[in-house]
Amino acid sequence: MESSAARTSRSRRSGGFSLDPSVSEPAGGAPLRVLHVGPVTSVHTQIAALAYETLGAEATFLNTRKDVSVSGIPGVPSATDVVNPWSDEKPVVPGTGRGSSLAASAVQTARYLGLRDQRLDRALLDLRSTRRFDLVVGTWGLPVLEAMLAAQRVFNDAAMVYNVLTAPELPLEGAGWRIGLWKGYLKLAWLAERAAYRRMLRKCHVRVHCSSEMCRYMRREYDLEQHGIDVIRVELFNRIFFPVRRRAKLSDRDNRPHVVHLGATNFSGRGIDNLSGPFQRLAAAGINVHFASEADERTEGPEGSFCQRFPKVGGAVPGPELAEFATQFDAAIILFNVEREYARFRNALPTRFLFALTTGIPIVLPHGLFLSCQEYVERHDIGLAYRSERDLAQSLADPA
Repeated sequence: MESSAARTSRSRRSGGFSLDPSVSEPAGGAPLRVLHVGPVTSVHTQIAALAYETLGAEATFLNTRKDVSVSGIPGVPSATDVVNPWSDEKPVVPGTGRGSSLAASAVQTARYLGLRDQRLDRALLDLRSTRRFDLVVGTWGLPVLEAMLAAQRVFNDAAMVYNVLTAPELPLEGAGWRIGLWKGYLKLAWLAERAAYRRMLRKCHVRVHCSSEMCRYMRREYDLEQHGIDVIRVELFNRIFFPVRRRAKLSDRDNRPHVVHLGATNFSGRGIDNLSGPFQRLAAAGINVHFASEADERTEGPEGSFCQRFPKVGGAVPGPELAEFATQFDAAIILFNVEREYARFRNALPTRFLFALTTGIPIVLPHGLFLSCQEYVERHDIGLAYRSERDLAQSLADPA
């Protein structure tokens, strides 16, 4: 019989988890008991909940979304054991995990220096008094880091797994004295966060990375060579997100190329989701761009005959609606408001890219900006990296 050590070694060499049946049934035939640490509204938590359900695991979810309190995971009826330590917290800045003010961000940073949140400690100690866990699984981000550090203190007899989704943060761009103050503060805050990440990651038995580039970066950045096991595994979405039916192509009707952008979009003038410039360049090349935006309809954007906003498709419950909607387009386009390559996009596969994979339509993206996505697209021959919008328009017009 193969030993557990041999299974671990084989799993590491293969670059993914070995779902040996014994993994989901600890000694005595009892189901695996999992504490999942992460934001309950995240699609990544939904995917994990569906996986736990398939494995027959008993999962408890520690909600790290400080501005949301829920009683279950949307779309997963079995995922009702949710712990909400925070009920009166102000929302955090979307996409950063940091507070909406310098003071709030400073408090968050202080958590990594030893200032404990009594609400979080109390919630974990209450859990400890009633149950034990075989596995604690965390997902990337702040304040997940804070919660994982606390969980490692309280459940130090459980195996620790951390899913590294995105790293590192994008640098703050811009000029002016306010931006200068934030840059100075963030430089100091990052020193505290980096030390906290190193402590947490070194205590993890397994770290899951979405790419070999991410694995190399994390091991180098946090000096993890002698600590735990690193696994490389792309987080593909559950089949529940796949299209059941496919729509007729819009281009068959008007003989013009149509692409869909499945990520967040705004026209605020700043931030990585401000896509006014990229959309305008696509429109100028004769490509119809379809996008969703939760911004106010009055927000000024490059809308017109080529840039067309569509309402949000689907909802909080996972399902095929978004993928089915996307099948009417010639390609899904991956865009962020960046003009050069960043380590984050060399390492990670963004969620909008993972959503695009569920659609079954080609994926297109600018050449040289999002290297992890580009390498995946080219290796599997599922789209192209274009050098100019004119080249993309020609390729969409003549797919052969």
